[in-house]
Amino acid sequence: MDSDIESKQILDTNDLSVFGYLPPLPVSLNKSQYILFKDEILICGGQYKRDCYSYHIVKNQYKLICSYPKKVELWAHSVVKRVDNKNPNTITLLSFGGQPEQQVKYAMVMKYVSVWDENDKKDKDKDELYNQWTPLIDKDKNEIYIGKNESNYWGVCAVIGGSNDHLLFISYRPKNIDVFNLNTFQYVNESTLPTDNGDICYHCFLPTMKKKNEMILFCKKTGFLIEYDEQHNTFQFQNLYVCASLRTLASYIHVYIDDCILFFGGHSLFSEPVNTVYKYSIQEKQWMKFEQTLPMKLSNGGAIMNGDNTYIHIFSRDNEAETATKHVRTKVEYWMKEPTAQEREWTSNESERNEIEEMKFEVERMKEEIDLRELRVMEQFVHLFVHFFRQKEIKVTLRYWIRSFFINKGWINDFDNLISRYILVCLNPFFFKKLFL
Repeated sequence: MDSDIESKQILDTNDLSVFGYLPPLPVSLNKSQYILFKDEILICGGQYKRDCYSYHIVKNQYKLICSYPKKVELWAHSVVKRVDNKNPNTITLLSFGGQPEQQVKYAMVMKYVSVWDENDKKDKDKDELYNQWTPLIDKDKNEIYIGKNESNYWGVCAVIGGSNDHLLFISYRPKNIDVFNLNTFQYVNESTLPTDNGDICYHCFLPTMKKKNEMILFCKKTGFLIEYDEQHNTFQFQNLYVCASLRTLASYIHVYIDDCILFFGGHSLFSEPVNTVYKYSIQEKQWMKFEQTLPMKLSNGGAIMNGDNTYIHIFSRDNEAETATKHVRTKVEYWMKEPTAQEREWTSNESERNEIEEMKFEVERMKEEIDLRELRVMEQFVHLFVHFFRQKEIKVTLRYWIRSFFINKGWINDFDNLISRYILVCLNPFFFKKLFL
C-alpha cells in the first residue's frame, strides 16, 4: 500500500456547518489512540489492528508510520506522549495495555519524527531507532513490562504527571489506580478507587491542567476528582456528580477544553451507541446536554484538538458496518458558546436532581451520626439509672417508653424508627449485662 493516502473526499458540511467531513482513515480502526504532534494527529493501532498512521492537518492526508510487532495484541490499549524539551522535533510515545488477565503485558516505545518533513529525517541520530515500536528497556537492556499478569488491561487509561513528568497514573478494572515511576520502572503506589459502581474501563481519565497531579475520572455512575500528593505518596478522592443520562454509558469520546470536558456519544453494554453531546464544567461542577446532536452514533473512538485549539477532530468507526473509520471536525467555539434556553432548562433540572440526591445522602449520613451520638447519650443515661435507681424503677421507665412508642402522636417516621432502635438496644440483655458488670 502506498504510504501516502491522498485526500479523495471533498470537505463537506451539514448540521448548519457544525461538523465538517474529512477523508476517512484508510483502514477500519476501533478503540484506537490519538496523539497530537505539531500539525499531525498520530493514530496508534486499534482493536486487533497494528498499523499506525499520521494525519497531516494542513495537507489533509494520511501517511503510514509503522506497525506494532506481531507479538503485541491490542484491545483498547493506552498511548501517552513524553515531550523532549531539548528537541522539539521529536516526541517519545509509550504504548501499553490492551491485554486481559493471565496474559503478558507489553510496554512499547517509539521515538517519533515527522514522516512528512524530510529535514527532520536528516537531523535524526543514526544510533537511534525512529518511527518504530520497540520494547521498553532499562539501562541494562532488560525489557520492562507495565502491568501484572493477573491484571485486566482491557480499556485501561493513563495520564502522565509528577513533578518531572516522570509518573504514569494508570486506572483500570475493576477499580484500580496505580502509579508507575518511568525513571525507575517501579510501582510506587497501588490503590483502589472508592467506588462500588462497577468496573472502571473504557472511561474518561484526564489531567485537569489546573494543578500538578490533579486528575478527573468519569465512568458510568462513578465520578472522581483525584489529587495525588507526591511527597507523601497518597491519593485524595472527591466524589463528582454524574448526570443521570450518562450513568449507563461508557466508551464515550471525550476531550478537555478550557476547564470543561466534552463527551461525544458512548454506549452501554446492552445498548447501541448514541449521538448525544454533553459538557461538564469542572469549576462549576455542572452538566449540560446540547441540543445539537452528532451526525452519527459514536463510541470507542477518539477526539483531539488541533494545535491552535480551534477545531476538534473526531474519529469513530461506523458501528453498523465494517467500513473505514470516519473523521469529522467541528469548531471549538461552537461548543463553548452561551447555552440556549432549552440547554439552560436541562442544566437547571439536572442541578435540582443533584441537590435532591445530595440531600438524600446527607440525611442518611446524619441518621448514622445521630444514631451513634444518641446511643452514647443513652448509654450514659442508663449508667445513671443503674447507679441511682432500683431495677424496679428502671423497668417502670422502660414500660412507659414502650407505651409511648405505640401511641402515634404525629411524629415523623424517622423519629419512630430512632426511638424503636434505642428501645431495642436498651432491652438487649447483653447491653444490660455489660452495664451491670
